Amino acid sequence: MRGRLGLTLALPLLDPRSGQLDLSGTHLRLAATGDDAGEPLTTSLVFPRAELASAWPLLPLEPFVAAGDTHSDTPVVAAPLLTTTPFDAALSVSGEIDNLGVLDGLLGELFVDQTLGLRGGGRLSAEVDIHQGRPLPGSRLQIDSQAIGGRFLGLDTLGQGTLTASIVDDTPQRGLLTLDLREVGVSRLSDGRRLFDAPHLSLSATGELPDSGRQLGNPEAQLAWQAAEVPDVAALNLYLPDSPAWQLDGGTATTSGVLVVERDSARGRVTLDGNAIRGQLLGQALSGAADLELIINQARFDSGRLDISGSRLTLQASAADAETRSVVVARDAVLTGGSGWQQGGARAPSGRLRLDGLLADMALFNALLTSEHGLTVDGAAQLRANIELDAGRLVPGSELRLDATPFSLGFLDLTARGDGQLVATATGSREALSAALTLRMPQVDLRRGDADEALIEGRHMQLTAEARRLDLDAGLQALDTHIALPHIEAPDLAVFNTYLPEDSPLVLLGGRATLASDLRLDGYQAHGMLRLDAPDAQLAFRERQLSGSLMIDARLNDGDLRNMTFDSSGSRVSLSNLQLADDARSAGWWADLELAEGRLTWQRPLVLDSQLRLAMRDSGPLVDLFVSAANERRWLRNLLTVRDIRGSARLDMRQQRLDIRELELSGQGRELRANLRLGEASPRGVFYARYGPLALGVALADGRRRWQWPGARSWFARQPVFSDAFVSDSHWLESLEIDPP
Repeated sequence: MRGRLGLTLALPLLDPRSGQLDLSGTHLRLAATGDDAGEPLTTSLVFPRAELASAWPLLPLEPFVAAGDTHSDTPVVAAPLLTTTPFDAALSVSGEIDNLGVLDGLLGELFVDQTLGLRGGGRLSAEVDIHQGRPLPGSRLQIDSQAIGGRFLGLDTLGQGTLTASIVDDTPQRGLLTLDLREVGVSRLSDGRRLFDAPHLSLSATGELPDSGRQLGNPEAQLAWQAAEVPDVAALNLYLPDSPAWQLDGGTATTSGVLVVERDSARGRVTLDGNAIRGQLLGQALSGAADLELIINQARFDSGRLDISGSRLTLQASAADAETRSVVVARDAVLTGGSGWQQGGARAPSGRLRLDGLLADMALFNALLTSEHGLTVDGAAQLRANIELDAGRLVPGSELRLDATPFSLGFLDLTARGDGQLVATATGSREALSAALTLRMPQVDLRRGDADEALIEGRHMQLTAEARRLDLDAGLQALDTHIALPHIEAPDLAVFNTYLPEDSPLVLLGGRATLASDLRLDGYQAHGMLRLDAPDAQLAFRERQLSGSLMIDARLNDGDLRNMTFDSSGSRVSLSNLQLADDARSAGWWADLELAEGRLTWQRPLVLDSQLRLAMRDSGPLVDLFVSAANERRWLRNLLTVRDIRGSARLDMRQQRLDIRELELSGQGRELRANLRLGEASPRGVFYARYGPLALGVALADGRRRWQWPGARSWFARQPVFSDAFVSDSHWLESLEIDPP
């Protein structure tokens, strides 16, 4: 150091022979700077008491021995011996000191990769007793200040308080340095960001005093604070791993903590409690309360190894579509990420996490599920996670398990509810990470969207999904999903009326049905099957009741999930043992319909455009349903009733209507053709029937009918076929070309 030194030396006693020296009343004034051009040291010290005693004389005796003096008991002290002469002292000091940073050289190397420093100044007082060159227990130095602080663990503190240095043990001798602060602000050294304001904070450091040198042996420090206010929790983001999955946006909290630091490691406990915290979790905005208990079992300064096993996070937050009150406990959490965690977090940690917890709402995970398949999860769940990280990235084999009661899964336009277990596993390689999902639901009920009542009930539902890319920022990408429902029961067939056109002439009245479904979704493409069996189906067609067995085998191929359209070619509908109410003639009637070509849009109601191939026992029930005059004229029913029918038709089912175009039926030398539109107040269309040389045309509209006998075939061919542009016209019947009989 260089500067100015002022010394007023008081010398009440100097006895070289006895080794007594009294400097009481001495006044020292110093103003100096060091080679590092830091803040200057300015101090003024007064020694009210400064008594020193040496076991040896203070000066060499050789010059004072007379010639020929041979006293054998007179010690002869050589100059080199003075440097190792033990001494005793009793000192009292008072004064002012304005730069405690001059002590940093003594403190800076106590802990590996950690700088312990002081700043500020104040009024100094000290009482020191020294025996044989070593301070005795009870020796004490105290500095009281209105602006004093310390630097440790990457933190900078400043407040009002007291710095105390004392000797606390004798064998071995241990020194204790205590900084006790009030109304203290704590900031991060790296960027000056304010972390918290505490009404009280203490920093203490202790270690064995060395016999020589300046470094303490077995040093230990403790940093403690209580009920501190965090003005902005966003400042804590730097202590979290760098990930797009989470972020603190703002809010206030209170914190308390104790950190115990040894030469190369730290341990302790930190709590954080906030009631109005805002943040982002898995891409969703959250706000609410959070309670963190961070248990630091070991934090190594050299390797950056951090063991926080036993830590606990309680989160009670609300989002736009989810309410979360969750608890997560780290039963095993050991991370490494370099030695800079204390300066600003292990931003890309490696290590393992074993988590247990309870999630009140799994909807937070929906941000990871792409919208391609409409997959969503909901419900409270027990959480168990085994996660391996490598430089902040998931390692294949990492697993998340959710057990929910109940579990809610949304897919397409349906919601499945029941107890379930979802397992998500990271797969692939570290360079190309992918994911696998498996969901099992032993018992499940299916409902439309958010409907309160179940449509159907099922067993052994299983969903498996493979995501070819896993990214916490973008979620699961390129998803392939397989949904299997091998056994579903619908207690009431009527629940499926929602898929029929509005004002449909066909109504499902009831009956129990069983279903099986297998659906595979690959990106936006889909294919699968759906089978329905209803052995006691109750139906109504134009208010005429029917009963019998219904089977639907739907093939869903080449599907496009963006508009929910499927190629339904190969699908079949089978009616068997059917009978019209109050009509014994129809008993045992059957019909089979196959979609040779078809395009289905899965919505409510369904939209279907298909080319049908069909076979039926006879056309009798159709004649009874569509041609009421046949019930009045037996000869007409016999003419229109054809047995062992084979045929084809074009079926177009839309929002409010059902068109049957180009219907052609034949059997037993008879032929029936028709173009029909259903779903309006009354059916309308044209029929053509031929039996040998006899032919007949019939037109229906608005509950009326007109007949065409001569030239019936050519008359039928001239009639307009329904199209999307075709509109209802009360004069349509009159506009037909009819030749009266």
